[in-house]
Amino acid sequence: MLIGELAKATGVSPKTIRYYETIGLLKLARCTRGNYRVYDESAIPMLQFIRHAERLGFSLKDIRQALRVWRRKGVTCGIVRQIAQQKLETGGRSLAGTDGIAGTVAAVDRGTD
Repeated sequence: MLIGELAKATGVSPKTIRYYETIGLLKLARCTRGNYRVYDESAIPMLQFIRHAERLGFSLKDIRQALRVWRRKGVTCGIVRQIAQQKLETGGRSLAGTDGIAGTVAAVDRGTD
């Protein structure tokens, strides 16, 4: 799907999608000969994960760290969830709002198998 379609599907602007690519949160898209970015379906849950984490108060640096851990082979969404729990406890918040983030991580995990 093209960047405009991805933006529409996720509610994330094309400019923000390009920024997430630049800083390494989102995998670089394949480009067509006409230099259009083309994304696969796994970009949707990944963007949902990033936005959900931002809404929970995680910095882009924290999100990048969690994604780096998650992308290692053999790392499950449970471990990423533990990292989120630690971050939230450090900030004096509870994990109550992160059930959605765990589900999104699981969706991302299924989309990139």
